[in-house]
Amino acid sequence: MPNCAKCKQDIEDNEIYFDCDSCKRPIHAQPYSDFTSCEIKCTQLKKRVLRFVCNDCNSGLLQIPSIIQTIQELKTEIDLLKAPTPTKSSDSNPVSILQVNEIISEMNECELRKKNVMVFGLPENQNNIQAEKKYGA
Repeated sequence: MPNCAKCKQDIEDNEIYFDCDSCKRPIHAQPYSDFTSCEIKCTQLKKRVLRFVCNDCNSGLLQIPSIIQTIQELKTEIDLLKAPTPTKSSDSNPVSILQVNEIISEMNECELRKKNVMVFGLPENQNNIQAEKKYGA
């Protein structure tokens, strides 16, 4: 004996029931459907035009358009993520190369001066050290 999808009770042999055309689960004909006795007889025919969809399947069918829209949005987002991003070439941003060279130069300068002794109270040298190194002065 099958169980009714709505009330979960066994459907007896003498009770009238019909199957949901979507999920194929049996449902008591009364009191869970608003069908007339003629419509109930039509649902029991092998070749029939009248279709019955239970409330669970019907609510699922109503959600299909929003699910399809969400899937389309996700596909669009995935396509955007898959699209190749433009790569930066070394020539396209010369400022960053200059900045990197300046940082390396500053690190080398710090390495040279790490053993220097600092004497307080003496005036600082005003000469440009970089210019002296370049021209060997």
